Amino acid sequence: MKQTLQKRNSGLDFFRTLAIFLVLLSHVRHLFTYLHFKNFNIWYLSIGGFLGVELFFVLSGFLIGDQIYKYIINSKNKYHNLRIFYIRRWYRTLPLYYLFLLIYFFFHILFFNQLYIPYLHLFFLQNFDSEAIKFFAVSWSLSVEEWFYLIIPFLILVYFILTQKKLLPLLIVFFLIGVIKAYIVYIHPDLTWTDIRKNIFLRFDSLIVGVFFAYLKNYKPDFFSLFAKKNIFFIAILFLILLSVWYWYKLQPGLDKDFFSKAFMFQITSIVLSSIMIYLYFNFKSNSKIWYYGAIYSYSIYLMHFLFLLPFIKLAHYYHSVLLSFLILFVFLIILIVLARFIYNYIESPVLKKRPQYLI
Repeated sequence: MKQTLQKRNSGLDFFRTLAIFLVLLSHVRHLFTYLHFKNFNIWYLSIGGFLGVELFFVLSGFLIGDQIYKYIINSKNKYHNLRIFYIRRWYRTLPLYYLFLLIYFFFHILFFNQLYIPYLHLFFLQNFDSEAIKFFAVSWSLSVEEWFYLIIPFLILVYFILTQKKLLPLLIVFFLIGVIKAYIVYIHPDLTWTDIRKNIFLRFDSLIVGVFFAYLKNYKPDFFSLFAKKNIFFIAILFLILLSVWYWYKLQPGLDKDFFSKAFMFQITSIVLSSIMIYLYFNFKSNSKIWYYGAIYSYSIYLMHFLFLLPFIKLAHYYHSVLLSFLILFVFLIILIVLARFIYNYIESPVLKKRPQYLI
């Protein structure tokens, strides 16, 4: 018997929409970097890129974790459903990714007169080369996620089959990554905050936090429901404010020199954001289509926004007009939404409809 996935949750749609909004906020700031304010550094908006990607990480971990436990661990068709899991993930991420990889390839030829073969990007290895990653800058987070999808579900299933334990492998991997990350930062103080942020295997812990909450949802519903309470939500918001203040206080290059920021900031941020996500999962009840469309368009917007933003940045910096820069921003966002709608309707959605379903 085939099993379709559960209906969309408006709280998670809002969470994903917020994630892409924060990423856009971080990058559109480049339209205004010619401005100099006395009491405000426009680079503070870069926190949107940091938090937005972390939102994507914990959300991805939670969603795939839910599938792992619901359709693989709890199923009589474990191996079959693991194969289906990979096929569904690749249908979801690869077609659009490779399409934009091709677009970036021709863009560099036409506008930069540069023939660059992104062979590392073909296998999501660009994070290992600081120069290669510049070709398709936003793809670094996809590299982390794709390798996570490939490795972690398989390990969880194997460990469960051998031991019948569902939670222990998550805790072991989370702990080991934390120890290894702290050790690497200690013996290599020259590593930058960005080096750690974009390291594929050292970032698995952030996604594992999301998988952990999926475990609670499926096996410890009473404990999971505690995160629906306002007091935990407000505590998480307080910690998020403190982390944001810390980010703004350190900024670059302060983050590069700070042991805590490189060794522990990402894990703590992921736990805080996951707590907020689960509160929204329970309590955010909105019928607005904004969150739905924001969620379904988020992937294409993430892949294409920075490429299409470049000419708008050049235009804004040429005229140095605040009013014109806001007009340019408005035009850019309209074009981005129209393109995202077209891509979803005529590329993403037709491909997603072909995905096989899980067996129960």
